[in-house]
Amino acid sequence: RYSMTRGQITAHIRHAMGGRAAEELVFGHLSTGAANDLKQATEQARRMVCSYGMSDKIGPVSLGDDDHDVFLGRDFMSRKEYSENTAKEIDQEVGSILNTLYQEARQLLEDHREVLDRISDALLERETLGASELKLLIESKSLPDLPVPASGEASGDPPPERTDQEPSEEFFPANKLRSACIARLRALTI
Repeated sequence: RYSMTRGQITAHIRHAMGGRAAEELVFGHLSTGAANDLKQATEQARRMVCSYGMSDKIGPVSLGDDDHDVFLGRDFMSRKEYSENTAKEIDQEVGSILNTLYQEARQLLEDHREVLDRISDALLERETLGASELKLLIESKSLPDLPVPASGEASGDPPPERTDQEPSEEFFPANKLRSACIARLRALTI
């Protein structure tokens, strides 16, 4: 896309915060799994404030070019186009945007915890979900049965059960939960 609205950008940031919020909500702690999402969310929030004039606090101004290539020493040799006070205000506004959208993502997950758990359980059973399957889960409907393996025999292994203990990476990979949360947030906000 060449043009995005403020609502579209905040939806992207909220989506990015979904995995981190889900980790905190489900496991009660944070991991490094959401690092890339946080980086992208921070970059988008900073562009909202500094490039797109989408900050009520800073106003409709463009503060510097954030689309330039990074090379050694660039930040030390370049002249800032705004004061240290403005830099503090920018940092505060970016932090405020990120914190607000993180809280919104967490609240969405708390409000729809049953759906989050259904999606997580389905991912444990199936490993991947398509859009139609996500829609069924969101609507509290059952998923169609999995196809029988080619040998004609079912594996006979029961699906893994949830425990109150923190799951191991083998049992419940955090990236599956993060994917489920992001898909859920997209379904809620689009």
